[in-house]
Amino acid sequence: MEIRDIRGPQELRAVEHLQKEVWACDDREILPAIHMIAAREVGAILLGAFDGSNLVGFVYGFPGFEGDRRVIHSDMLAVRNAYRDRGLGSALKLAQREQALAHGIDLITWTFDPLQARNAYLNFCHLGVTADRYLRDFYGETSSPLHASGTDRLWVTWHLSGRPQLRDGSQRIAMTDREKMRLDFERAFREGLIATGFDRERSEYILGRLQS
Repeated sequence: MEIRDIRGPQELRAVEHLQKEVWACDDREILPAIHMIAAREVGAILLGAFDGSNLVGFVYGFPGFEGDRRVIHSDMLAVRNAYRDRGLGSALKLAQREQALAHGIDLITWTFDPLQARNAYLNFCHLGVTADRYLRDFYGETSSPLHASGTDRLWVTWHLSGRPQLRDGSQRIAMTDREKMRLDFERAFREGLIATGFDRERSEYILGRLQS
């Protein structure tokens, strides 16, 4: 398995096809190759995981700002179904981290569905992200059946140069139904708490505070 930059029009078309395969969405919701070509010229990161010459996963992030800090927003991560549970998602994120740091950027952000335990475990336990924003119906209605239950999202931040100092976890939010989680997260974030971890056995998010 090799992780490297996507090269040339044929591999860009493969990224288009893999989006449709993974998310089963309409063509109008596919990020087109013509956009990716231009985005890379201004700092977007597009990396593929290859089994031989076959693209089996990719990660795409574009540059932006949070306040006055430069970030990469990691908008898409996809792995072909037959290649899941092999650590490819984590490997793609780590490769993206290396490229961001090489560009002088030490923050990567992205969103994920807080009802997805696998993603929560990867994000908080393997990568060490934090989250302080809950976004209701972030993407609205889409054609993907994976979004049928709604598109509420946690906005997470990956501090590449070292996680901020945190107090011990002081509260937990159980992975229950979407409406209850929505209210629990929004209340916690209003009180100044941030999500700092995930207990896989209990399916609970761990919340704490930044050290003052």
